[in-house]
Amino acid sequence: MASEQAASIAPPTETLGEEPPASRPVDLVHLSRYTLGERALEREVLELFCTQSVLYLEQLRAAMSDKDWKQAAHSLKGSARAIGAWRTAQAAERAEALHGDGLTQLRTAPISGDRNLAARGGGLYHLPAQDHLTAPPGQSTASAGVSHSIAL
Repeated sequence: MASEQAASIAPPTETLGEEPPASRPVDLVHLSRYTLGERALEREVLELFCTQSVLYLEQLRAAMSDKDWKQAAHSLKGSARAIGAWRTAQAAERAEALHGDGLTQLRTAPISGDRNLAARGGGLYHLPAQDHLTAPPGQSTASAGVSHSIAL
């Protein structure tokens, strides 16, 4: 059962190692499958991720031990994978693997995620407007191009 759940949240094999477009921080096809195509649930899940990811970044910043660090990074990784935020999940996975001296040095430096968020316009991600998520004939909703900003 656990392996089935893991398979359902893993990115499709053909996208492993590929960088999604910078304008698409979330795999919308994955998100739609995860929420069974329910638009209201997609919005709710995205809003929850936005709220929780900020808390996980704060926990990383405040981590006083390797255990605290790993727990926050692991939580961020799982949340990101659930919605299809593959780059965020990969960054959290790398953070989770840090320990010892490398982690100590990182704790004294700014969290790189903060710089990445700032580079995206002060922490705003551009995500599709869920109430307008309809694609023209022959085009998937993931490439429809309708978007609005959600603060992260």
